[in-house]
Amino acid sequence: MAKSRIVYLDIMRFLGCLCVVTIHTSAYFVNHTDIGQAGWTSSLAYDSVTHIGVPLFVMISGSLLLGKGLTIERVLSRNVSMIIRTFLVWSPLYVIFEILNTNKFPGWKKIFSKIVIGKYHMWFLFMIAGVYLLIPLLDPIIKNEKLTLYLLLLFFAFGSLFPFVQNLLKYAPLLHTRDVYEVLEEVEGNIRFHFCESYAGLFVLGYWLRYKELGPNVRKWIYAFGVFSIFGAAGFNLFFTQLRGKTLMVFSNNFSPFTIGICVALYIFCKYQLAEFSPGPVIRSTVAVSLQIYLVHVMVIEFLTRRIDVLAIPVSRWILIPLLTMVVFVISLVISIGIRYLSGRLKAWTTSG
Repeated sequence: MAKSRIVYLDIMRFLGCLCVVTIHTSAYFVNHTDIGQAGWTSSLAYDSVTHIGVPLFVMISGSLLLGKGLTIERVLSRNVSMIIRTFLVWSPLYVIFEILNTNKFPGWKKIFSKIVIGKYHMWFLFMIAGVYLLIPLLDPIIKNEKLTLYLLLLFFAFGSLFPFVQNLLKYAPLLHTRDVYEVLEEVEGNIRFHFCESYAGLFVLGYWLRYKELGPNVRKWIYAFGVFSIFGAAGFNLFFTQLRGKTLMVFSNNFSPFTIGICVALYIFCKYQLAEFSPGPVIRSTVAVSLQIYLVHVMVIEFLTRRIDVLAIPVSRWILIPLLTMVVFVISLVISIGIRYLSGRLKAWTTSG
């Protein structure tokens, strides 16, 4: 691997890809399994814990792009335009795939809507493009340690802890908590502090963790909270889902303290423990086509589940979901490598022509 690469960020990107594939694989089982039915607990647990995928991607991007002095022109002409081009290719591609996969024509009005909105997982492209647009505004902030910590404090307070408390009050079985939730919701609506509730906080957090040196004792506390967060994310979702009789994933969303706790612990572990690790060809290949894997894996899941009744496979979901995740991941990786190769050949042909 090239010396300029940051090994622990590559490892995190690889883990992020695995988590994203696991989320959508386990979500298929969650959506097709009744609460309390065999395999429901394991499906929800996997879905809850692996929500760290997208936050990891955002933190990695912040680690690599902030502090580079990127101008508005550079951000628009390269970063944002790349996202737009990607969406313009993949959104129509998914519409064509859906027609072929289901053998149904939804009508031109619906086709137009699907192309404009994109497949459900392509919200990521809209989000990351929005974060990229903020880079010229965030760069002056991260040059000042005090301002950086202030922004992170606002992000944790209003983007993570406050919504977490709101959800506890909303779904807790205690008397009058729903009334308190409604009051807090109105207060939040009046404050409208949405900038600090956005993915920009995770973007800056990734940059800060890259350059901030943390002592061994601090790292131990972070690891401890990370382990606690794994059980917290799954445990809270399981408890409140059973309590309310409907699937609730709010305690493991991308801004949950549990999700952020796992992400930070994983980031710190990779940074301090895996900095000298030598990635193998699978990790290197995954990192090179991580965006393509993200985009194509939903197509692979829908293709397989339409032809194979995975719900009827007589294997424990604790084992089946990781196995199916690996199948989807490997197929997505192979397809993505093929796409990258063909894109390179096409670019070389058009350039030489």
